[in-house]
Amino acid sequence: MFVSSTLEELATERAAARAAIEQLLLAPVMFEAGARAHPPQAVYQAYLEQSDIFIGIYWQRYGWVGPGMTTSGLEDELRLAAGMPRLLYVKIPAPAAGARSGANARWHQG
Repeated sequence: MFVSSTLEELATERAAARAAIEQLLLAPVMFEAGARAHPPQAVYQAYLEQSDIFIGIYWQRYGWVGPGMTTSGLEDELRLAAGMPRLLYVKIPAPAAGARSGANARWHQG
């Protein structure tokens, strides 16, 4: 099960998702482990290809647009998961999202 979320937010919710997935005797794929030898985009693409279910845990941050990318890694993960079951948790309200909140709501519906 691939879990998409920013590392800066919702640590409690990510921990709960990890525990629930492990209780099902399944493997959570999360980016909590830190630095890797390969570019992040290549890593999450490979992990998504091996995953059967996508879980998105989102709140106020949209992610980061890296060099050579036109969208954030979070949006790219969601786009790449289009052919698999997707479970999305969006914490509301998101006061720091400000004017982006309407755009984020449309993005989550995609």
